[in-house]
Amino acid sequence: ITSIICDKDGLILTGTWGNGFFRYDPKNKTFSKHFFFLEDINSVSSDNIMALAQDISGSIWIGTLGGGLNKLEIKKEKLSGKEEFLFTKNPGGIIVNDNISSLAVDNNILWIGSLSGLSELNIASGSIQNVSTSLKITGLAIDKSGNIWIGTFGNGIQKYNTLTGKYSVYINNPSDQNSIDDNDIVSITVDK
Repeated sequence: ITSIICDKDGLILTGTWGNGFFRYDPKNKTFSKHFFFLEDINSVSSDNIMALAQDISGSIWIGTLGGGLNKLEIKKEKLSGKEEFLFTKNPGGIIVNDNISSLAVDNNILWIGSLSGLSELNIASGSIQNVSTSLKITGLAIDKSGNIWIGTFGNGIQKYNTLTGKYSVYINNPSDQNSIDDNDIVSITVDK
């Protein structure tokens, strides 16, 4: 398992390395599994799921390794209750990167971390801009002030101030016992 979230309905969504996307309904104790199928344009675009996020409207965003960004829409038939999972690769023609490592949502902004940097997607308008192209991002987290905390491979932890556009950098310094222990960060989170 590479990523896991609990959605607004209490369902557990899981991304895996090589086995696609799973959804678990704890109330009904049921699983649904979703894999990449080349012949099915509505399948998830890669079985290597790296990141999951839910936006304020309830949409699920999926970052994959090799398949880019996916948006999940679940259609439910009124009479039977049967669900259809529709995965859209690069929704609205949004092309960020095929290797997305992390996602974070702040109001109507989807922050996208990839092995090629940081991008900001305005979910409402569909506009995207690259914020940084020099970082190999491994994790994203948003603090209460709206700062983006960025875990990187090789560049420690970076804090991006969304108001000023400036970065604060936290790297390992062997002569400073108060510095971080390593410059390769696997994941990052902000406590409540």
